[in-house]
Amino acid sequence: MRAATWILPIVAGALVAPATIASATVPSGDGVYPLTGLPVDDPATAGRPALVVTIDNCCGDTAYRQSGLDDADIVFEYEAEGTTRLAAVFNSGGSDPVGPIRSARTTEIDLLASLGGVVLATSGGNEAVVSALAATDFVVLGQGDGMFRDDVYPAPHNLFANTSELFELAGDAAPATAPFDHDVAVPAGEAASFIDIAFAAVPVTWEYDVEAETYFRQQHGAQHTLGDDSWVSTDNVVVLGVEYVWSAADSRSPEAFTVGSGPVVVYRNGVAVTGEWSRATRTDPFTLTDAAGAPITLTPGRTWVELVGPLPAT
Repeated sequence: MRAATWILPIVAGALVAPATIASATVPSGDGVYPLTGLPVDDPATAGRPALVVTIDNCCGDTAYRQSGLDDADIVFEYEAEGTTRLAAVFNSGGSDPVGPIRSARTTEIDLLASLGGVVLATSGGNEAVVSALAATDFVVLGQGDGMFRDDVYPAPHNLFANTSELFELAGDAAPATAPFDHDVAVPAGEAASFIDIAFAAVPVTWEYDVEAETYFRQQHGAQHTLGDDSWVSTDNVVVLGVEYVWSAADSRSPEAFTVGSGPVVVYRNGVAVTGEWSRATRTDPFTLTDAAGAPITLTPGRTWVELVGPLPAT
């Protein structure tokens, strides 16, 4: 199994004891959305697959006016060529519109398989990436599948879609499954209200707002805002230490290994819990454990997953 060889930053702060809330691990299954751990509030959305939209995160304001990130159950962020790419995952809800939609990367092939049934909406990719995606069990949607251009932005940063239409194209995709465990009880950890993510080209920070019980995001030293001027936020931030190599499909493109094991820091409820992530195969969920081997759980709600690691030498 591959393991990340770098160490995540130590989080400073006082030790926080477990919350007095009674432990109540939230299972995936009937009555609960698998990607958030929240109760199903709309029977029409129960049993849907994981709809993943590959979203642009480059080129200044042409891409930063994104749509849909705060409506996604999970957002994965990983290194791309000179920037990061975002894989926004919808299951319990949706966004009309969502975007800007860009091309897929080989990182997604193993990473997204942890979600069960996957519908991947992407603008395409080079021939090798497209061929690799075709060999998966994903339902892959492209530019001809209900996507449209918004001429407010320059191409290629102006491709959007409506998740309501993309879900209708899911075909026989299987239901989504839970990649992480959720629990309303806050685990023991260290107080941590500020998170600094060291991506190669996109400096990212998250800050916990105690009153809102929410993490708010900045990138490039400024608030990360969406097209409706809302500030990007989340309930959990999961920082996975991963190994990056150059992709066999494109020697200029970093690919993250997400099968194996490595360090992890889970931020939830203003607390940081350090431990290890592991997955034996690409279809397995992520197992998160603390230094004592106990499970690390997420608070029910939305999650950003940051795949952090040094780029390979050129």
